[in-house]
Amino acid sequence: MTTAATTTSSNPPAAKKAKIEAEKDTATHDALAKIEESLAATFVEEEKLHRKITDEQSLKRIPLWQKRGELAKKINHFWSIAMENHPMLGSLIQSADAPVLETLENIELEFHNNHFRHCTIHFYFSSPNAFLEDPHLKKELKPKDNFYDCDPEKEDEFVEEINTPISWKEGKDVTKIVKKPSNEVNGNNNTSSRKRGHDQVDEDEEKSFFEFFTSTDNYDIASIIMLEFYPKATAYYQGGESDDESDGDEELGEDDSGDDE
Repeated sequence: MTTAATTTSSNPPAAKKAKIEAEKDTATHDALAKIEESLAATFVEEEKLHRKITDEQSLKRIPLWQKRGELAKKINHFWSIAMENHPMLGSLIQSADAPVLETLENIELEFHNNHFRHCTIHFYFSSPNAFLEDPHLKKELKPKDNFYDCDPEKEDEFVEEINTPISWKEGKDVTKIVKKPSNEVNGNNNTSSRKRGHDQVDEDEEKSFFEFFTSTDNYDIASIIMLEFYPKATAYYQGGESDDESDGDEELGEDDSGDDE
């Protein structure tokens, strides 16, 4: 009896000790979580600062990009080849887009108010053009005044996309190319299938790259063109990305000067 009583009386202190340890453990984890939150905030601030400094440096490259553009005009399909070689942009080019992009002569970025993110992306196609009434396509990116204060992960919420309608020639609008439904291809030519085949775009059909110029939900593509593709266009034309953008541009210049001789 005495032994049993002693055992029973020892249980409450052990349980109380465990509870205290658990409370300490919870407090420790809470403290760690707060420190991690603070650390994460410092990384975000670092990204903001890095973004602003990088953009300021990028503005200094504009004269070099302009010289590169003049040289690129002398090379057939420079820009379409560069786009096809870019892993993301190349994946967006559909079979119907390719013939149009073969008429692409130049891509330019126009920067407004000495602000790298306030930018208009210009695509210039040959004129006259078999596909486009107006061979000049453009999209403007207009950041809010507090853009550089925003979280880099939420940039799209702080930029307005301003589009200019595309003037396609009759029957040449590649954004409206319709894929025939499988039942029509297999010989089922009833009225409903023919109507659906001619009037509706197949849900499985990939979107045309040119919807970039007509949609206001393409900041991710615009930022790739502005921050990644355009600065290293020569490297992509030559078949891949280079860590040293200037090397690619120098090689383009050397190749061109050799041709002139």
